[in-house]
Amino acid sequence: MLIVRRTLNELRENHTLEFEKEYALFPADIRPTYRDGTAEFWYPTGSRLKLGYCKDEGDVTQYQGQGYDVVFVDEATLFSETQFYWIDMCVGRREGVYPQRTYITCNPGGPGHAWVKRRFIDRDFIREEDPDEHEFIPAYAWDNLAMLLKDKAFVKEAEKVCKERGVKKITPEIAKLAINESKYVKKLKSLPDALREAMLYGRWDVYAGQYFSEFDPDRHVIKPFRIPDTWEKSVALDYGLDMFAVLWFATDARGYSYCYREFRQKDLNIPQAQDKFRRENKENVKKVYAPPDMWNRRQDTGRSMAEMFASCGTPLIKASNDRIAGWAAVKEYIEIPVNDAGEKEQPMLQFFDTCGGIIEDMPLLQSDPKKPNDVSTQPHEHTHSPDALRYWCSERHMKSRLTEKKKPDPFNLNRKPKRVVNDYLMKGYN
Repeated sequence: MLIVRRTLNELRENHTLEFEKEYALFPADIRPTYRDGTAEFWYPTGSRLKLGYCKDEGDVTQYQGQGYDVVFVDEATLFSETQFYWIDMCVGRREGVYPQRTYITCNPGGPGHAWVKRRFIDRDFIREEDPDEHEFIPAYAWDNLAMLLKDKAFVKEAEKVCKERGVKKITPEIAKLAINESKYVKKLKSLPDALREAMLYGRWDVYAGQYFSEFDPDRHVIKPFRIPDTWEKSVALDYGLDMFAVLWFATDARGYSYCYREFRQKDLNIPQAQDKFRRENKENVKKVYAPPDMWNRRQDTGRSMAEMFASCGTPLIKASNDRIAGWAAVKEYIEIPVNDAGEKEQPMLQFFDTCGGIIEDMPLLQSDPKKPNDVSTQPHEHTHSPDALRYWCSERHMKSRLTEKKKPDPFNLNRKPKRVVNDYLMKGYN
């Protein structure tokens, strides 16, 4: 068997020391032997338990060619999908009668949140992934009786509930009724909203580190409707060989906007992307925002992508690539206002439920650990459509600021006073 944690320190604190403490209670003739140099427990029967780590992408190479009957990936959301693929490949290489399988444990959040959610929560399988080989078993604090029975406050409350109900044994059902007295649960309830919802109630749509915690499908996602011809329409795109992402927007007279269509496809070169865009841009929307790097000249042609798009009848508008300001603009657009009565109102930007890609990506974006005001570039596959959204919000936000009407000031009350003294002194000096 193999147990993998992200770092050696986590491995030692959570597993090695615990195993050593438990195995010390075993009779000598069946007690496993620990080999520190290779981080392995060897059993008298010849079985072996390997303790491994995988902090960085390069660490996966140590598992090439290895074979195990059972692999445990602890805190799997701390691993990238690539790391998990390599570790999971270790299962099934051996011949034997023991059922070979991979177990993972995790909480919502972390770099691997997206792939774990896709496989086990959404059950959205790709390539050769077999739905029958995936099962999600939720475990809440009240399911962990072994931990709770060490909590005196909880046990006292649970015994009280048992007495009231005429039950002799503390069961998970009883534990659920007494759980609020647990010190552990009280700590969880004191956490910030997003972290509490993820850690206590296992919510995968809200988690710690989520950049757009304000994104709420119940408020931001709506059913499609017919867009009036008088509304202003615009487009934003993000181009890369790994993904060509396009979003279409419509804005009404009040300034409320709707993302009503999207297009996403991988592995398109520039001519293919131009052709796809021309076909998808059914209303022939002319206002198209794009990132500044599309104006860089290519070495092979001497032309920029913006020139190539323009030659096909699609002139692009260069959007700002200020990430911090751009993401702040997105937050302003999706902010859910609250009126004086405490009621939530319509946000400035909503999405048609047919735009599944951007709706899926928004909750999965995480804060950059080194730049809290920026979005992490990982998981990268979920950043393309949001980047297009950032370009659009950045330019629309800038435009609204520039065209903001000044308040009437007939008596020049808001005029800044002149620096009379300084001007006089400067004239005297000259």
